[in-house]
Amino acid sequence: MKRKLSKMVCLLAAASLLSSGCGAKQEEAAPAEPQTQTQEDNTASEAEPEEEVKEEAAHTIATYNDPNGWSLQYYEDCFEINQQDNVVSFVYTGDSAGTNMLTVTYDISSTDPETIVDGLISDWGEKAVKSEGTFPSDENVPIFRASLPVDESGSGMYMEAIVRSYMEGCLIFELTGHNSGDDELDMGVSDMMAMLIDSVTFTDDSFEAADTAAPINIDGCDTFTQIVDKLEAGKGYTNARIGTEDALLVSSGTYDNGDGVQAAIDAEIFVYLEGAPVSAGSVACGGTAYPLAVKDDMLFVCSGHEIRKYVLSGPDLMAEEGAMEEFDTDGNANYSCFSSDNSEGNDLSQDDCKKRFEELFDEYSKASVLNFATVGGTQAAGSLPAYEYPGPELFYSVLYKYLTDNLGSNYPAGDVCIPCVSISDMDESDKSDIKVYGDFEVYTYNANEDTLECTAGGSHPGVIHVKNTDDGYEVISMEEVADGSDFDESAKKIFGDKYDSFMKIYGNSDEREKTRAQIIANYVAANNLSIKAYKDYGWDPVTLPEENIDSFYSQLD
Repeated sequence: MKRKLSKMVCLLAAASLLSSGCGAKQEEAAPAEPQTQTQEDNTASEAEPEEEVKEEAAHTIATYNDPNGWSLQYYEDCFEINQQDNVVSFVYTGDSAGTNMLTVTYDISSTDPETIVDGLISDWGEKAVKSEGTFPSDENVPIFRASLPVDESGSGMYMEAIVRSYMEGCLIFELTGHNSGDDELDMGVSDMMAMLIDSVTFTDDSFEAADTAAPINIDGCDTFTQIVDKLEAGKGYTNARIGTEDALLVSSGTYDNGDGVQAAIDAEIFVYLEGAPVSAGSVACGGTAYPLAVKDDMLFVCSGHEIRKYVLSGPDLMAEEGAMEEFDTDGNANYSCFSSDNSEGNDLSQDDCKKRFEELFDEYSKASVLNFATVGGTQAAGSLPAYEYPGPELFYSVLYKYLTDNLGSNYPAGDVCIPCVSISDMDESDKSDIKVYGDFEVYTYNANEDTLECTAGGSHPGVIHVKNTDDGYEVISMEEVADGSDFDESAKKIFGDKYDSFMKIYGNSDEREKTRAQIIANYVAANNLSIKAYKDYGWDPVTLPEENIDSFYSQLD
């Protein structure tokens, strides 16, 4: 028996949910009855082939501008874009053999491209190869490359990664593709994906090149509160003392800075003048590694190679002090700096400016990152709380955390990863190896107003091994059922005499969806969110049931 595919109708399965032609969504329909085509039907279709030829619509080119200072062009009707923090993915939505996706990550944990590529080579296995070269769209940028050739005997999958140094870390471009064996189809998809990389451009890494939001229309606003009331969902706002003024800062968006603070990298700044709010100007940092911060009533705005301190005096936003680091063609660093007392830095040497550059960054490290409220509440993009098992049982808390941390890491990150657990059997006879049998699904979601939209996910049937020690419970391993034609044989081997009970829950997709909805509803209730539904790609939203934290989880086993 071949594996019965679960409803992986999330972002990674987008291509299979679309009809031919970019961006054309497949309509939901009831299963069709088998039909036998008559000879007359065949003859008619052969006689009129020209009716099947349709003129391909012209594609619309759009530009994606990343807050970390790079951009690329793409066909708007052919790609689905998902962005969170320092990661953005471009998923091809046209006709193809499988997932075709480019993921771009700005990684500040390492400044060595070769180390990152070596890690990818290790993960991808012995068929992966490493090489050096230059960036496709800029031959002056050196890169390291990891390549995994096409799987000719299986899925047709191939992978490639390009890594370059960038600002205070590395920029990683990871391409996942699938070949169908149809040269015309595969070449078309390949051209689409190549366009993304070939069109990448970079700014000069300075915050002055970063995009800022369009000016906010404050006509008719007499107070800061009225400005906030006009803001679109997802924008951020906060109040801060800058120089001599109490200011309102409005950002184009917010993100979790890793310490519970909702940070921002750009802002339009408003102050009161003669009793009414006016704009004092805008600022933008060089990426999410450099959030806006305040210390001693001064606003710090910086990138990897430039830093400034701003003050306000009435409606005038002024750079009180700043320093910049630039590199010549030989890689030598040159420093310049200025202050309000010496606007050009004419009397300061390179050593003086380098010292001031380092001192300003040290000051910035001690500044307080501004905490922005997000319009639309806690469910605004990038600010969803992490999933935690809300029931009282420590055993299930450990189990659920394993699913989100380990299985969830196989998929592109969303605002939150939420598991769906369907347990068929448990064997607790050996406390050093408690066996949990079932179907373990994980899904990542992004918040869109009051709906969680699935971005990726899938089903992982098998058995999870847990041990009970004096320190508590610990997941020690997981055996997963094989995919494809090996599914049935693998499932019988793993589940043994528990195979029938597993297939009973695995074959009941309606019941699994009820479980999924309840787990999401309980997460929403536990975190006091205003989410009302979840939605898989290409499907209608599913309204969440009432929360049932008290009695639901004890029924999972």
